[in-house]
Amino acid sequence: MKKFAWFSLLMFLTMIENLIANDMIFNLEGQGIIGYHDKTDKLIYYSDSQKSEMQKPSLGFDYLLNISNSNRNIGSFSLQYRLAWNENGNQKFEHQFYNAFFKYKGSIADLSIGHIKPAFGFNSYTDNHALLLHNFSMHGMGYDRDWGASLYKEFDKSNLNVSATLGSGMPFYIKDNYLVAGRYGYGYINEENYTFGVSLFHGENLDTHGYHLMNDHLMTSNYLGLDGRYLWNYFESNVDIILGKKENTNIKALMFRQTLNLMEENKLKFDIQPVWVKSEGNDNLKLALGVSYRLHPDITLRTLFEHDYDANDNYAIFQIYFYKNIFTGSL
Repeated sequence: MKKFAWFSLLMFLTMIENLIANDMIFNLEGQGIIGYHDKTDKLIYYSDSQKSEMQKPSLGFDYLLNISNSNRNIGSFSLQYRLAWNENGNQKFEHQFYNAFFKYKGSIADLSIGHIKPAFGFNSYTDNHALLLHNFSMHGMGYDRDWGASLYKEFDKSNLNVSATLGSGMPFYIKDNYLVAGRYGYGYINEENYTFGVSLFHGENLDTHGYHLMNDHLMTSNYLGLDGRYLWNYFESNVDIILGKKENTNIKALMFRQTLNLMEENKLKFDIQPVWVKSEGNDNLKLALGVSYRLHPDITLRTLFEHDYDANDNYAIFQIYFYKNIFTGSL
């Protein structure tokens, strides 16, 4: 299956380049991660866990190909890849694919096929791949990326996004698993400075952690999601709420992220993010404090301090993140 996927990708890129490809953007990406775990009194080299995809020392690229002909913009192809280092993993180096999809700009709606964001909640319209702050996918509710297809339609003041994916997350597995999701959003963050949405999530999905399949058991998941984002002056407020059931366990979850943007072009950011999850009467609260500073147009420094109230555990993480444009132009 992996060989077939690589062959299909190579054939697709060759076809696009020969026929109608132009306007390519190629960026180089790298990061260093080091942290301290209070309970084990050890240095760590990841931001969430050893098996998670985010964040680890890595080097990769971000490739975007805009596709058009003499009449119109047809769409784009996106490929984002990292080679990450595992400190204690069975494999010292891990291949990580984030974006790997083709988007077709249709007259009625946009169609995306490949490794995409499922159409559910706050994560469906925000890019977290470089951030230390955790989203719900890192708490076992939903996926940051999944393999499948989505349709996106914009209206005057609102938008509709629906997706049908495998329900396996980062890795590609077919074991009778599936996931369907949809989000209706009102408002555009770049125009009205706000957006609010309601989402539905249903699947027989696999228990994966990062790129690792934990077991073959299919989990029945049904969620209702509510999310919002609001910009005001120097402040950015984000909220994500999940209500539903995973297997036979009732779940209520709330994430609130408050950001203070300072200095020219928001070079300095302060974040506070509580995440509360209630599962079958068990309450878990994690409080994260983050600072981000863009030292150079290509270099950003980030720190994260997180306290887990349920486990009485503390983490301190430092990241240096490098993202530089190598080539922009036509093929």
